[in-house]
Amino acid sequence: MVSGSSPDCLAPREIELAEWIVAHLGSSFVLSATHQPQVTYNYIDLSSGQPPQRMMQALQASPDLRFFAAGPAAAQLDAVIRVVESGAPPSDLNLGGTYEGPQVLGICLRLKASWASPPPVRKTDRYQVSHSLNVASTMAGVLGRLQGAPAGPTQETWVTENIGAGGVFAVVSNVQGDGLSIGKLVGLSVAGGSGAYSVGVIRRWTRRPKLQSGVAIRTFARAAFPITFGGVAPQEAILLNDDKVLREEVLICQREGAFDKRIGPVLEFEGENFLLVPIGIVESGEDFDIARYKVMRQT
Repeated sequence: MVSGSSPDCLAPREIELAEWIVAHLGSSFVLSATHQPQVTYNYIDLSSGQPPQRMMQALQASPDLRFFAAGPAAAQLDAVIRVVESGAPPSDLNLGGTYEGPQVLGICLRLKASWASPPPVRKTDRYQVSHSLNVASTMAGVLGRLQGAPAGPTQETWVTENIGAGGVFAVVSNVQGDGLSIGKLVGLSVAGGSGAYSVGVIRRWTRRPKLQSGVAIRTFARAAFPITFGGVAPQEAILLNDDKVLREEVLICQREGAFDKRIGPVLEFEGENFLLVPIGIVESGEDFDIARYKVMRQT
């Protein structure tokens, strides 16, 4: 049920929280060898090695198909939401750790929306397209490639399966280096393309037959640019922006621990000077923080 609940935009700790909530409700889910119209909208093919998928068209009958839905678990989730809204998670809900009430409520509401019948329609379309991607990983590796450094041993080549406005799903044939991990920062560039980089975070990965893996990546903007904050101690970072025009707010990827909400860094970009007012961190990983800033143009 977690894979069928659109976890791609969740942070690793949020995915873990969703797994605990799903486990708590597990005995109430509907699982069937036959499709039940207006009930089961998701399925898994046990023979394919593929993750669960949403039904988009009628499927050819097979003994390996299993169809599933929230069923009575949806009403039980509503009961959990009512208790959490009153101030604290239910006493019998094991979350595997300590979470703030608003975080638990947010994940519960996300699961509720995903389990709606019929399920919600994607806000943006996904397109099936096959491109070879040059992939750099880690904050140092991505920043180095953006600054023009030659490809290092951590660079890999992946192949896209589908793309959308906020993400990419790719197939990895041979996992190199230290392998894949949820929450890893990656830089993506189409092989033979313009050289533009998009920066994202691995949200989900699944093993496939023939030593392949499927990787879901959330991307933060259509382009990325290496920058240096001015000041007494200049700091290298990555601007995540659709183009070279800065709007009211921007996302900046920095090395882990570099973000300071008390300090508004100065940025020179495309011949103009800007003061960036810190708003907060929106994503964190083992070697990076992505923070949102308000942009103020200096004259």
